[in-house]
This record gives sequence, C-alpha cells and structure tokens, in this order.
Amino acid sequence: MLARSPSRSNRGRLCMIAWVAALASLGGLGPQALSAQSAAAAGTGCSAPVVQPVGPFSIRSDNRTVVGRNGEVFISYGTTVPGLASPTFASDPNFVQDVVVDKDIPKIDATAGAWCGNTIRLQVSQYNVTPGGSTCDTSFLSQALDPEVREAEADGLVVVINDTTESDPSAAVEKDPTSATFKFWNCVDHHAEAWPGGVAYGQDPQVIFDVFNEPRADACTSSNGLYDMSLWRNGGTVNECGQNNVAYQGMDAVAYHIRQDGAQNLLWVEGPGTGNTLAGLDPPGGPSYLIADSLHRVVYSIHHPYASASTPANSTTWWDEFGYLIDHPQPAGIAPVMAGEWTNTTAVTQNNPYCWPDAPTSVPAFLSYLQKLGVGLNAYQLSGGYLLKSGGPPWTNTTNYTDDPWQSGYCTYISGTRPPLLGAGADVLAWYQSQN
Repeated sequence: MLARSPSRSNRGRLCMIAWVAALASLGGLGPQALSAQSAAAAGTGCSAPVVQPVGPFSIRSDNRTVVGRNGEVFISYGTTVPGLASPTFASDPNFVQDVVVDKDIPKIDATAGAWCGNTIRLQVSQYNVTPGGSTCDTSFLSQALDPEVREAEADGLVVVINDTTESDPSAAVEKDPTSATFKFWNCVDHHAEAWPGGVAYGQDPQVIFDVFNEPRADACTSSNGLYDMSLWRNGGTVNECGQNNVAYQGMDAVAYHIRQDGAQNLLWVEGPGTGNTLAGLDPPGGPSYLIADSLHRVVYSIHHPYASASTPANSTTWWDEFGYLIDHPQPAGIAPVMAGEWTNTTAVTQNNPYCWPDAPTSVPAFLSYLQKLGVGLNAYQLSGGYLLKSGGPPWTNTTNYTDDPWQSGYCTYISGTRPPLLGAGADVLAWYQSQN
C-alpha cells in the first residue's frame, strides 16, 4: 500500500442488518463464482462448510481461470498482513514478539476464521530479506517469515509472499524492481521451511509469489491514463518522479529470474502506476506487454483502482482498468486478474485515493462486479481505520458506511477536519462470508 496523489493519471457473525443488505447488493450475479473453491477455514459466520484450496495452482486454457491440483476453481479471498514490511528486524530485538506473535498471527487466524478467507498476503520488506541487496538474512526468514507462513498453512490458507520496498532505507531508488529484487526472490525461493514436511518456498504449492509491490517509478506521469508499459515490463533508466539516472529491471525479468531459480509457484504481477491499473497491458493492435512466463502461471494484480470525476467508480471504468483482460462473455479471455490489494475508507485524510465519493453505492457494485467476473479480492487490512474500527478483537467490529450519514465530502481533505471513521469493512466481511 502506498499513499498516492488523487490524480487519476497518475471468528463471529455480522449483525443481521448488514448481512442482509450485503447479500441483497450482490443479487443477480453470474454463475462463474458459484463454481469456485470454497474458503479455507470454518469461521462461524461462513454460510457453508469450507474447503481448503490445494495447489499447485495453474491457469486453464481460457486464460482467466485459476485452478487447483484437481482442477477445482480457485478464487482468492483474503487480507493483507503488512507487519513484515517494517524493515526493522535486524535492529529490533522485540520484532518477533511485537510483530509476528502479537500482531500478524492474530490477523492470520482471524482471516481464516471470522473472515472466511482462503488466502493471506504477507507483505515482506526486501531489506529484511536482503539488507545489502546481495546476501540473505536467514534469521529473518526462519524467525519471522516461517512462523507466519506455517500458521497460515495450518489454518488452511494459501499464502502470498509479497516483495515490498516502500519503507526500506533505499525506497527512493527502489520504486521498481532492481537487482536486489532478484536477490530477494533467490533468498525466498531456496529457503527451506522449518517444519515437518516443509519444502523450499519455491516448491511449496500453497505459496504464491507477488513479485513486486506497486511498481511506481513512473507514477507521477501518464498519458491518457496509461503509464510507461515498456519501463514496467522491460526496465530502463528513469530521470523523473524524483529519480536521477536510476536503473530498473522490468517485471518480465523478475518473473524470468524466479523461474531460473526453479520456483514453480503461481505468480501475481502488479500493474504500473503504483499498481492501480492494468490498462495498456494488452491493447488492441498491440504491442502486448504480457509477461512471458515459461510455466504460464501469471495472474495480473490491480491495487486500489481510483475514482474521480473523469474516472467514476463504475463497471465502465473497471472494464477499462482490468475487466477487458477477463473478457466475459467471450469463451476465453486474455489473462487472469486479481484485485490484489483494496480498501475503501475515509481514515486517510490528505491525498486519499482510497475513498470513493459514492462509496455506499459503488463499493457493493464493485464487489458484485468482481464476483460476476470471477475475480478475487485481497483487502487491506484487519486494522483500525481500514476494515476495523479498532486495531484488534473483536475481529467483526468492522467499519461501516451506515454508521454515519454518508457525505461525498468525506473524501475531500479539508485542513483541520477529520471525517467519521467509515469504510468497507462490513461489506467485505459479509461478501467473504457469502462465498462459502
């Protein structure tokens, strides 16, 4: 997750009222999601018994459907847990207790429990894994990452490991992948899981690699809503957006490097412009910027599609941003898509791209749109101000747009004021519970 300019160019039950409202808002959906693999753990609010997704995961010949080991459809529903994104493991002797034990693992358990998720996405600081960009901190991998992955898999969750650089000391020159990104994945690929039956992460069929968080080297510029697709895919040298002669690797090179390391995992690849669009990935008439993965196991991930006066939060905008890749009702699409990080909240006040002015209407519509296309969702995060009103249990103490009369002005920053703590938590919780 990354604060962005508002410029587009660039385990319990939910109360019955919210539950009924959410189900009503999702009526009339297509059959695609009905065939999906159920969520992983038996949360008390889930609407039916749950089934664990089992990898390895692959992509059907329709170029849009992810399936598990036995051909069952896998649509990912879950939350992002960002504790390991803090690059302080080596300097904080209490990191494991304070972050892993006290914060992250309860969120993992809640995702599998009350939230009926089947996926957990762990944001991991590149700096924690490879502090100098050329060596591996095996202590971090065994003491911090392993406990979270083991807990999630024990909960029946699929685990997404995400390389993030936003808070790293070198964040200003790590806006897109670098050689340190290659080393990050080399370290993760070959790390042997420290529990009975554990394998290397690159051979664990229950682990997905989200190869780089929110590519943003060119996030300050775009043309007609499109970013530099060649830079995003192929890499290059950047002299804009606060960077001076910074050389980057492309997302295609990262995927290639991961495969050269022997990793078999499904990959999530995020779009350019801080990940908030997949427009331009495969334009009519070409050229195509799709990733050339030797295993054909790439899902394209969009983060926080933004809304403004010129790009309203509706199905037309969402089609242009990512829906065209799925291309229903055609028999085949271009590529599978995942809403890999999303929230909608008034909690962030200044330069808030996570607030849609008509949220009580557009948020249920967005969830309905995802379900109609068979696109999964990873919500950010089980914390106060986002999905929850407070930072911990009860895990169903969700933010809700109906807690205060909604005003579109809540999405506009006004110095000295703070809008009510409203958000999509209740809608997302009810939607996740309804998937089972």
